[in-house]
Amino acid sequence: MSIIEKLASQQGLKDESANINLAIEIVKSSNDIGLRELIQGLNDKRIQNDCIKTIYEIGERNGKLLVPFLSVFIDLLSSKNNRLQWGAMCAINSVTLQIPTEVFASISRLEDAVNKGSVITRDNFVKILTKLMGNSEHQEMAFRKLSQQLNNAPANQFPMYAEEIMTTIPKQHVAEFRKILESRMDDLPTESQKNRIDKVLKKLK
Repeated sequence: MSIIEKLASQQGLKDESANINLAIEIVKSSNDIGLRELIQGLNDKRIQNDCIKTIYEIGERNGKLLVPFLSVFIDLLSSKNNRLQWGAMCAINSVTLQIPTEVFASISRLEDAVNKGSVITRDNFVKILTKLMGNSEHQEMAFRKLSQQLNNAPANQFPMYAEEIMTTIPKQHVAEFRKILESRMDDLPTESQKNRIDKVLKKLK
């Protein structure tokens, strides 16, 4: 059975388990040929959703395998297919630690996709920026962009973003980060959201 034949839709399956299993198989065998078949499949409307799902599942397990295809994922950010767009952002997130400078070079395209895209697109953009903030070369700009995301984040996303950013926040930006969190505390509609932010504040030094 070929790689494409193992996709969920090609087996008549309605769930994603086959795609996840295929991703695991490709990662275990470092099947570069199979991965390239999936990349090519992104151009086929019949299977592209299955392909992007399998690809970003591969990235979650071994981001290094996706590094050669960064330009493909950058181009997919402008796709009219929302699944391809946010799936591409997931894939970019998985390679950011391996090639931070290359990802940062396309930050404006990522930001543009966020402004037009879904919540999942924005969530992964925040994760990307958080990783870039952990890189001294891109730290300042990444923090500025994360601050914008925090200030504009919906209340239900705000605690998650704060928790994510806390993992790599540089000491010189802790005070400003704390100020943003405190400024929005009263606007959070639920106690659980406020408690999550309070926990982040207590962990900041």
